[in-house]
Amino acid sequence: MIRGWAEPHAEDSVRRMEAGGAEFAYAKLCVRCAVPMVDQETGKRSGPEPIRSLAAYHRDPAGGVLFGMKAAVTRPGQLEVGDEVMVHSSVGPIRSTEAAEPPLTATASLPAESV
Repeated sequence: MIRGWAEPHAEDSVRRMEAGGAEFAYAKLCVRCAVPMVDQETGKRSGPEPIRSLAAYHRDPAGGVLFGMKAAVTRPGQLEVGDEVMVHSSVGPIRSTEAAEPPLTATASLPAESV
């Protein structure tokens, strides 16, 4: 996960980025499955969120619910929480929040209750 995007779903525009010495290239947008709705400790479905909210406004042409992007590693490296993320190319401007320092940073995955 990356913290510091100024706009929702800004990662949809990223084509090449770097963090922790590793470089990543855009592969495709990520169509979400039901896993985010499953409590990872109990294995039980915890409710319709976040898929229900995303489905209301962020779908691909085939109807899949989109969240995030998949990327291919083009140069290996060691990525750690807090590493600065540099966007090298995108199909549009990428802005970061003013509060994030450095502008974009790698974060650990969010716990289920915060999603």
